Amino acid sequence: MNLDASVVGQVLQDVPLGTMIENLGLGIATAQERLDDVAIEATLRLANTNTTLLDADGNTVTRSLLELGFTPTFYQFTEATLEVSFIASMQVAEALSVGFGLRVGGQIGSPDQSAAKLAELDREEKSLAGEMTQKREQIAKEREDLLSSVQEQKEDFEDLLKKELGNQ
Repeated sequence: MNLDASVVGQVLQDVPLGTMIENLGLGIATAQERLDDVAIEATLRLANTNTTLLDADGNTVTRSLLELGFTPTFYQFTEATLEVSFIASMQVAEALSVGFGLRVGGQIGSPDQSAAKLAELDREEKSLAGEMTQKREQIAKEREDLLSSVQEQKEDFEDLLKKELGNQ
């Protein structure tokens, strides 16, 4: 198998990443709209549900639950995660291994939780950037060691072959 950058590039190009991100965004927008609709319906029910009470003077008054301070909870999406991993590796025998994974998740919370979560995500992103740099360096070193080892083995084999052919 002839593995070169164009093969790996074509495999990467065939991954529908844009479509996956677009579908995640549309799914979040649809879900957020449904959450808002539920909260609006609850607000209307509270506004249209009346109760009769006695005021401080003993007079009967009618008030809606909304007027009495009951309020629905409005939720919002504070996080949406689309994780995509792609692994391509080549071994000495030129076998190609391609892996692809996808994980979609989300969380619903208050606006206050959003700010805290964003700060946490910023810290996590910085940490991951450092880890990725270390991993790239490790992979480059392993690649260099592997190529050096293969070259040495090739040279040893060629020397052995020359000796064997010379002894015949």
